[in-house]
Amino acid sequence: MTSSGSFIPAIDGMRFFAIATVFLYHANIITARALHPGVNPEEQTRILASNLFTAVLDRGNVGVPVFFAISGFILGLPFALASRGLAPPVRLSGYFLRRLTRLEPPYLVSLLFAALLHVVALGQSLSSLWPGLWASVAYLHMLIFGRRSDINPVAWSLEIEVQFYVLAPVLAGLLRVRNRYWRVTWILAAMIPSIIMRSFLDTWLSQYHLDLSILGYGFYFLVGFLVLDFYLQRQERASGSGYLGWDAAALFGMILLLMPFPLPKYVSAIIFVPACFMFMAGCLFSRYVRKFFLNRWVVAIGGMCYSIYLLHYGIMVSLTPILKRVGLESLPPWAATLGASALLAMVILPICAGFFLIIEKPCMSRDWPQRVWRWMGCFGR
Repeated sequence: MTSSGSFIPAIDGMRFFAIATVFLYHANIITARALHPGVNPEEQTRILASNLFTAVLDRGNVGVPVFFAISGFILGLPFALASRGLAPPVRLSGYFLRRLTRLEPPYLVSLLFAALLHVVALGQSLSSLWPGLWASVAYLHMLIFGRRSDINPVAWSLEIEVQFYVLAPVLAGLLRVRNRYWRVTWILAAMIPSIIMRSFLDTWLSQYHLDLSILGYGFYFLVGFLVLDFYLQRQERASGSGYLGWDAAALFGMILLLMPFPLPKYVSAIIFVPACFMFMAGCLFSRYVRKFFLNRWVVAIGGMCYSIYLLHYGIMVSLTPILKRVGLESLPPWAATLGASALLAMVILPICAGFFLIIEKPCMSRDWPQRVWRWMGCFGR
């Protein structure tokens, strides 16, 4: 159930890639902590870089910027369709209400779930969690405290997402530029300020708790605008998919995204733009890579990515003591991480699937607040 009314299965395939890389990134870190308790961050980094497999998984945090690019594509789509006369104009009241009713209930329930894990699994008092909980509910934890959420650390990216949701109707003006050459030029130009801030002004931004904000991450969303523009151009020209060149582009894009070599921030930022473009366009227009990302299981897991993202890290942390007792230390590092990831997935995926079916999926329906209101009204009669 989508905002634009059109379902593009390959988008959920891309989401699968993003959530899988994030999941493995955190599983990699949790495994290192379980096998090497008490190590400092520098030693942990050395351990993760000790072999190619874990070094590649340690690049899995790139899945979050890929999520940002997918958000740019999705949120820009109704505005782009309206500018081409293919859909009615976007009503801002409906746009913001849809964001609120679609995303808030799962987020709030997940925060309560995470707070419960802190109390039960980590022995913290609920009173000590209140300040962080309320700041996280308001998407202001980073701005207020200058650090990631104490309740659910992965929520830092959702604070940036919300900032983009607010700015998206304004940024969508880039998609309304008539001339395609100037449209693409303006989108690329709009990336430059956030690339500069992320690459060279991180220290200055951190003084004001803005290093994890749209100011340094805006260009990731705009990559989604570029892919969206390219996608609509091909649709208008009735250009079919299935070209082998896009298979090569998708694979090369994934290699660049997961390349485990340390690079300066500005180089990584610049490389991300073509790498993510090739990956996303390849998922949409390739012949064989596209088939994988259209597999029904891949699409199903990708469709649950929000639920998985909200819950997976807290469950992983809670399961760390169990990982310490299953004999992983006798295995090579790559096998230990692979085994731990499989064990974690067997526990986490069913829990997240249940959360998706019970909490998130009902919120996909536009009229769920009205149905709930009518249902509650029955008890007042």
